[in-house]
Amino acid sequence: MPDMPKICPQCAHGQAEGDFCEVCGTRLQAAAQAAPPVQPAYSHPAPAAPPPAGAAAAYPPPVAPPAGTGTPPPRPQYTPGYYPPQAYQAPVAERGFFARLFDFSFESFITPTIIRVLFIIYIVAVGLGALIAVIAAFTQSTLYGILTLLVLAPIGAFLYILMGRVWLEIIIILFRIHDNTEQMALAAKRQG
Repeated sequence: MPDMPKICPQCAHGQAEGDFCEVCGTRLQAAAQAAPPVQPAYSHPAPAAPPPAGAAAAYPPPVAPPAGTGTPPPRPQYTPGYYPPQAYQAPVAERGFFARLFDFSFESFITPTIIRVLFIIYIVAVGLGALIAVIAAFTQSTLYGILTLLVLAPIGAFLYILMGRVWLEIIIILFRIHDNTEQMALAAKRQG
């Protein structure tokens, strides 16, 4: 009687000799002693049933799985402190301008959306202030008006615009700190 094929309980691979599976390395059992093969969730489908004892010659041995299908897919590596940006976005509730303006719970902020408009209004106000200063200087004297028009008003307007821009950037930075802190809290809440 020829040797009974040994069946791998892990991948259902059959082979005539050797104590360990050539495919996955699991200890083999004789066909008469073999339990039904355990099929991993990530592998190829196993044959319907192992061949009955004594009829091993009538059935060909099971075919080895294709290369690469007997192993699980690689898991992504965990990097501490890194969260993909698309994975932990805070839920955004889009509200209209007036809904945010009259939001008495202050859940949504209006300042980040109107900061550009505020800066434009500020630049126009500084320009009007410089124009009024030039007109006032010309009412004092012509020489003082020319000095204000060519030197004092441009330098003063530049410094005021620079200060206004710095203050508006500080406000935006505070809002960005709030958004980033909220995203980090959501990420920590999902992990723990």
